[in-house]
Order: sequence, then structure tokens, then C-alpha cells
Amino acid sequence: MPQPTEPLVAIATIVATRTFYEALTRSCDVDVEQIEAALGHLAELELDEHTLAGFQSAQEDAQRAAARCRNVIAVLNARHHQLEEAVNATPDAARTEFYQDSPGPAGRTGGRPIRHAGTEPPATGNALGIPDAPGLTRMVASDFIGGDLGAAYAVDASDPTDPSVLFTVGTRAEAIKQMSPPPGGQVPVDQEENLAVLAADEVTEFDRRLAAGAKAAQAGRPYGPKTITCADVGDIELEAVDGQIRVTVLPYGVDEPYDEPFAPEPLTEVEVDDGTRPPTAEEVDEYLADERAAYDREVAAHDAARAARRQRLTTYLTPGDADQLRAGLLAGVRAAGQT
Repeated sequence: MPQPTEPLVAIATIVATRTFYEALTRSCDVDVEQIEAALGHLAELELDEHTLAGFQSAQEDAQRAAARCRNVIAVLNARHHQLEEAVNATPDAARTEFYQDSPGPAGRTGGRPIRHAGTEPPATGNALGIPDAPGLTRMVASDFIGGDLGAAYAVDASDPTDPSVLFTVGTRAEAIKQMSPPPGGQVPVDQEENLAVLAADEVTEFDRRLAAGAKAAQAGRPYGPKTITCADVGDIELEAVDGQIRVTVLPYGVDEPYDEPFAPEPLTEVEVDDGTRPPTAEEVDEYLADERAAYDREVAAHDAARAARRQRLTTYLTPGDADQLRAGLLAGVRAAGQT
């Protein structure tokens, strides 16, 4: 039987350890917030990518440190909360042997699932389960951020020296469909490609713009619209609106204004019973009015379709959503470069 003081000493150690890691977590969180504020300010100054990348790397290090601290606290709570409760209730009856490691299923200690400090899952993974296109893509990271309508990305590491990112907005199901290889390797003619494909340097620009937009949204200031020109399929437009960040995918050739000028064929003759004759001025005016009305209907139909598609390809992210998107995207690209 252990001495009554042994559980009390164990409790003091647990409490002290938890207090230390809670304080360290708060310190890391403060570092993350301060770096975030600095990044937003530097992004507005349009500083070079290498400088911004250094700050982003420091922020990711602080985020990982905070996550590890929280994991240690979770382990303490999972393994030792019953010991603390027992000692607090009946100190003389508490026995520490029950809480020592004992044989059990793999990954468990004493029948309780445990994840030890330093073994937490990576910050990113193929959460959406985007399949690879054999011989073409190798997806190492993906995620969906937001509510019913959100933003989604998938990181392709088929070329680790130059990873690329698929980006889209919409529902979770539509995002998975858009980023998955099409059946037979070809996009069906009736399926829209609502995507933007970003190279590594474009991811850096997107991250910088998104950070600036999130900072502006938090401060209630206008920002944008800003367009990130992407490597393929479409571009991305960002704008701070009413405390949120509007994110719109702009597919090539579809979001363009109607660019056909009004240029009707001249009316040179009109048919009559015995042949043709030159038109009168009134007939020319009536002809041009009809042609103009038809042209205006075409323009209106194009603009309506364009507006409807923009709406389908638009989502609104909170600053917190934007931070989550930035952290996951950068971690995914970094992981792709290490594969």
C-alpha cells in the first residue's frame, strides 16, 4: 500500500505540469496573434515574398507549438483526471498503481485511448479523400473550410519541386466532385470546371492577399476586390465585405463581359411581290430597332448567366475561416515539398 502522501505528490506534479503547459499555450497563442497582425500589415505594404515567407514560417512554428501544448494537456486530463478526483475525494484511499501503464490494445494505456505528446496527427492531410489521377496527380492534402457553402483546396505533390493547388468554392460535395479526376479522364461536356489551379508562387500571393483581406475585415475596412491570376482554369477574386472576405472563383472565358459589339448587317433591300426594292427610312429604323432588341436580349442573357455563376462560385469566409484556410494550405504545400 503506498503512503498517503504519494498520491498527493503525484497530484501536485500533475497540476504543476498542466499549469506550465497552459501558460506556454497562451504564450504561443499570443505569438501567433502578433505575427498575424504583422503579416497583415506587411502584406498591405506589398513586401517581397521571402520576407513574408519568413514570418509565415514563424507563425506556423508557433501554431504547432501551441497544438503540442494542448495535446500534452489533453493527455494529462485523459490519463490522470480520475486520480485527481479520487485523491480530492478520499486521499487516503487513492492508489496510483491503477493509473500506471498496463497491457491493452495497441495505442491504448489502461484501456483508455491515449495520444502521447509529440505524436499528434499532422496539421494537414487528404481530409476530403480526393483520389489521385494515376500518373498525373498525387494528392497529399485537402480540406473544406466554411459552412454549407465554403472554400476547398487540394494539394498535388506529383512534382514535389513545384506542388500545385486545386481551389474551388461551393458545397462540400461539389468541391469534392470538382477536384476529383473525371470519369474516363475527361470532363463531361455538361460539367462546369469551377476551379482555379495555383502554382507555388501564386499560393504565396493568395496567402498574402487573404491575410490582408482578413485583417481589413476584422477592422471593418474595405479591401479589394483583388484578383489572383492563377496558372490554369480560372482566377480568384478577394474582397472584404461587411466583416467577411468574399472569395470568388472566376473561370476563364466564362466570367468575361459580353464582348460582341452591336454591328447588324445593313438592310439594303426589302422583298415585295414583284421582287425587291430599296428600304425606306422608316423600314431601316424598324429593322435596326428589332436587331438592337435581339442584341440586348443576348447581352442580358449572358450577364444573367455570368451573375448566376459568380454567385454559385462565391463564398464568404470569416477572418477565422481565412486563418484556417491559410494555415492548412501553407502546411499542405510545405508537406508536398517534403515528400
